[in-house]
Amino acid sequence: MSEMKVFEKAIKERNVKFIRKIFGSSIKDKNWLDGWIYFPRKKDFEKKIEKIYEEIKDFDNFVFVGFGGSINGIKIFEKISKKIQIIDSLDPEILKKLVKLNKERTKIIVISKSMKTFETLRLIKTLENFFPKENFIFLTYKQNVKKVENLGYPSKKVFDYRFDESLDFAGRFSYPFSLLFFLPLLIHLWKKERVFKIYENFLKFMNSNLLKVLEIANQISLAIYQNPKFNLLIKNEFNGMEEWIYQIFLESLGSKRKNYEPKIYINKKVFKKTIDFRKFSFSKKFWTDLIVFIYLIEWIIALVGLYKKINFVNQKEVERYKKIVRKVEEKRKIEKLNIQKLKKRIKNKKFLDVIFYGYTSSKKLSKLEKQFEKKLRIPTKVFIGNNWNHFGFQAASKSKETFYLLLVKEKYNLEIPRFKREELAKNVKLMKKIALATRKALKNSLLFKI
Repeated sequence: MSEMKVFEKAIKERNVKFIRKIFGSSIKDKNWLDGWIYFPRKKDFEKKIEKIYEEIKDFDNFVFVGFGGSINGIKIFEKISKKIQIIDSLDPEILKKLVKLNKERTKIIVISKSMKTFETLRLIKTLENFFPKENFIFLTYKQNVKKVENLGYPSKKVFDYRFDESLDFAGRFSYPFSLLFFLPLLIHLWKKERVFKIYENFLKFMNSNLLKVLEIANQISLAIYQNPKFNLLIKNEFNGMEEWIYQIFLESLGSKRKNYEPKIYINKKVFKKTIDFRKFSFSKKFWTDLIVFIYLIEWIIALVGLYKKINFVNQKEVERYKKIVRKVEEKRKIEKLNIQKLKKRIKNKKFLDVIFYGYTSSKKLSKLEKQFEKKLRIPTKVFIGNNWNHFGFQAASKSKETFYLLLVKEKYNLEIPRFKREELAKNVKLMKKIALATRKALKNSLLFKI
């Protein structure tokens, strides 16, 4: 029996012990966060969808609040649904998209696996100043009820986002088999029965095609595991998944093996090697294909981890960065962007990642990316700060090939209607502190204001 057939059999039988034994060489952890592997049981799935629907059915608008793995897989829904907004930046500018919402008809959905994320806790305080507290709910783990109660919310506002609460997974692996994916889908479609049907279609497809999906994952993992630098092409319909893809590659594989630096560019040609996901057409049903695509990516990461003996579910460098944030001094002055100084520092680097601690449109980010590439003649990717720290820092921590340009705004807009100026100032203060901590933690970096 081939290795992929062994996996297929174990997944269908939910043989947790057997799969953990296979991955034991790379993941030396009794609780190694493997909930993403198994398809939720239909009864568990429908029960949780029914419960969350009762909580949201009387609202018109939905604001998801979170960072990193908690939020990146939802961004495709913000692109396709007018009812969904995402807040994942401390820049007050992002709050402009909320000012016209009817506060009584808006549900605030806070996502945090730990309920300890600095930025998420800060945004809760910001949003409380306008939206009624009774409109807030928290997607987290049930063991965090006390933390939510300490914020002044009753336990009934806590929803464990796992369909099977006996399983566990890292934030970035929470998609697609949790409420983090299926709640925004429910909001978008607004019919429980359609969501049930989509999941039923997925189960039917995977019942006869699971082995095929695993074999494709294995084929791709064998092509990239020795040198994880490649261009990745995705369908236009999957635009919105880019940050999640960057996260799952960088955070899962980065800074975990000496001289092993994953680097990908999505829908952009930088490397000779290209992995074209557009050629994989699974069921020809959009939602089934999206769910299969996410699951396929996760298995590629898992198999690369297996072959390279990498623990692909932890993120120790991100935890180190969080400790630095608590200690960093906030008073240091930040100089204006100095291109000549930057050119000297990137002389022997192959790539430039720009981390912009602010909120702006994707068009402006793309324009900024092209400007740096033209001036510096080096492959460049621009990310939004705060959120990047929750996934990109892991790979950046020990990178020798990439230089990190950190940018803050010279001036942030603190005059956003409906929101208190003093709260917005606290957000900006924390964002700058995070930028300073990032500069302190990364040797290959410079911090400027623009």
